[in-house]
Amino acid sequence: MKNINHILIVFFSLLSTMICTSCMKNTDDDFYFRDALVEFDIATTTTNAPDRTYPLLSARARNAGVVSYRINLLGQQLDTDQELTIRVLAENSTAQEGLHYSLPNGNTVTLRANSSTAEFQVNILDFPRQSVGGPVVAVFEIVGNDRVKPSQNYKAIGVQISLR
Repeated sequence: MKNINHILIVFFSLLSTMICTSCMKNTDDDFYFRDALVEFDIATTTTNAPDRTYPLLSARARNAGVVSYRINLLGQQLDTDQELTIRVLAENSTAQEGLHYSLPNGNTVTLRANSSTAEFQVNILDFPRQSVGGPVVAVFEIVGNDRVKPSQNYKAIGVQISLR
C-alpha cells in the first residue's frame, strides 16, 4: 500500500509539472484578422441580384443629387491614409457617366488613417425624363490598392437610376 501511495504521489507530481511547464500554442492569434480588406457596407446586408455577384440597389430618382455609400475596412485600422480605386464595370452598366451620374471625387476614395470607414459618392444627375424603359444601372467595384484589397464577396454594387 505504501508503494502504491508513493507511485501515485510521484505520478501526480510529474503530471502537474508537465501541465504547468509544457508549451502551449497561443490560440488567441488564430482569431486575429490580419489582412486589410474593404467592402461596400450596403452589399453586406443586401442580397445579390439573380445571376450577379453584386446587389442591385433600389432605384434612385433622377436629380437625386449626391448619394453616399459607406466602405468598411475589415481588420486593424491603418496608420496612413489609403487611396482606394473604384472602377465602373462598363460591361454590366447601362447608365452613362456624365448623362445619368457623375463621380464628385473621381474614381478614388480616401480611407483616412486610423479610420474604419470611407464614403464613396455618386451624384445622380438631372436628365430628360423618359416615358419608356426601366432604370439604368451603374455598377461600381472596389479595386483597392497594394496594401488594401477588396473583399471578394462584397466588392461591388449596382446603383439603379430611374428614367422617369
